[in-house]
Amino acid sequence: MTAAQLKLLSDTILDKSGTPYFTPAEFTRLFNMSYDIWVRLNWKRFEQDSEMKYKMRLLTMPFEVLNTSQVDLSTIAPALRYDARVRATFKRVCGIKVDYITRSCTPVENNRIDVMENDPFNRGIDEEPTYIQTTTAAGLPIFQIFSDTVPVKVDGLYVRQPTYIDLVNFPNVVFEQPDDLAEEIVSICDVNEETVIENYNRMSAEKSNLVATKMAEA
Repeated sequence: MTAAQLKLLSDTILDKSGTPYFTPAEFTRLFNMSYDIWVRLNWKRFEQDSEMKYKMRLLTMPFEVLNTSQVDLSTIAPALRYDARVRATFKRVCGIKVDYITRSCTPVENNRIDVMENDPFNRGIDEEPTYIQTTTAAGLPIFQIFSDTVPVKVDGLYVRQPTYIDLVNFPNVVFEQPDDLAEEIVSICDVNEETVIENYNRMSAEKSNLVATKMAEA
């Protein structure tokens, strides 16, 4: 569906007598807010079942970087919203034999990593690497990998920020999600619109009561 078709669907669902009209700018804002809500709700159940995988598939992206313990997210995954998987590959040399191991990295909280790194039983090692999401001194977001050696490769998956609609300037641009998921998001948007309508009607009634009171006092 295009942005204009999303608005038409929303208007059709909300087609009632006395319902306030939402301008393209208002609908754009409410729909994008609803898309954010939809992403957050589905992320909480990410990979629970095939339905969740289907819903998140267009927002799930891979990343890969070589020979570093610091993954610069501003270049590798600039639209990162949630990290779904991080793993590291390490080179092992035993005499003349060289092989590689790949291990999942365990996420660690920033306020725990220093204590863990000073604990020989909990610090990150090549067999059990850990990572935090933090920032550099320049303010760049990074994944910091903790291990015995520098990984020869860090890769994984992340959920990107959604691409929002702009009904005002780009009404004919097709929304990034398939129609069945777009309808789901529109239904959330309509709930938000109903909330706005309810507040609008309540405020109108309160305003009328206030005016009547003031006139009676005059």
